[in-house]
Amino acid sequence: MVEWALVQGFILMTSAAFFPGFFLSLGLFPLKTVSLPYRVGWSFFLSIACVPLTLYVLNRVFGMPIHFYSVVGVMGVISMAGILLFVARGRAQKKGLQ
Repeated sequence: MVEWALVQGFILMTSAAFFPGFFLSLGLFPLKTVSLPYRVGWSFFLSIACVPLTLYVLNRVFGMPIHFYSVVGVMGVISMAGILLFVARGRAQKKGLQ
């Protein structure tokens, strides 16, 4: 049973260190300009940089405690910001604005 908990923890930590940055990299860099290895690298970098920095600022400026729900919330907000930026970029390209 302990081994399964370790596997679950590894999967959770890997996805937490990848997905927010992946969605943010989709929004920041167009699909055809960045190859897959660079996008994976940027995904880890953006996740590791943005999530803790956002949590630190929210804790210091607004006094929000850092716990499980605040971490998941920040990851969700960063992921949604990347998705919205990606969708907005796609719509702008369809209309020829970019």
